[in-house]
Amino acid sequence: MNSKTLPVLIILVFNFGCAQDNFYFNVQPKDASVISGQSTILECNVSNTKQIIFYWTLNGDTVANTTRRYQDGSNLRITRVNREKDLGEFKCIAMNSSTGFSLFSSGASLNVMCELENVEMENNWLYFLVFVQF
Repeated sequence: MNSKTLPVLIILVFNFGCAQDNFYFNVQPKDASVISGQSTILECNVSNTKQIIFYWTLNGDTVANTTRRYQDGSNLRITRVNREKDLGEFKCIAMNSSTGFSLFSSGASLNVMCELENVEMENNWLYFLVFVQF
């Protein structure tokens, strides 16, 4: 190898490494309104999923997979939304497993509504279900 070849090889290797991080979010999580106890899915995806690992955070802490809340592919599925446990900002993180480069999605929050289940008939008046927002 002569002195002219070496710099060219270094540039090619550097450019190849940078090209692997060429991805962006094409689906980002969105705020959602959900009745307490119901299920919801927060969606997330990137333009190029090759070597991409997804994970989710809630208020900056990694979301652990449980039977109630777990990652389903790149999405986060919550089977029983809970006002206290699901309070805050969810973010999706997409990480290139070969380079460690990570992208953070925009944040999304759940507006958890409580459902009052009692429907009463009094003096021929019907009282409907009422949704209360917190």
